[in-house]
Amino acid sequence: MHASRIAPLKCDTMYKLQLLLTIFQLFLVQITGAQVRVYEGRETIPTYRLGPDETSPIFYTGRGVQGA
Repeated sequence: MHASRIAPLKCDTMYKLQLLLTIFQLFLVQITGAQVRVYEGRETIPTYRLGPDETSPIFYTGRGVQGA
């Protein structure tokens, strides 16, 4: 008994399938009411002040690779 084979899709069929999936995705976005808000403004990201360089990093084990 031979295993059934699936015939390879032609380029035209793949294009139609891709177009159908894209339209379906756009339709889903419309019915779910997905919204994106965009704004322009200034944000302050809190950071630490720089201090002197650490001479022995936390993960340093004396090997060529720190292993962090």
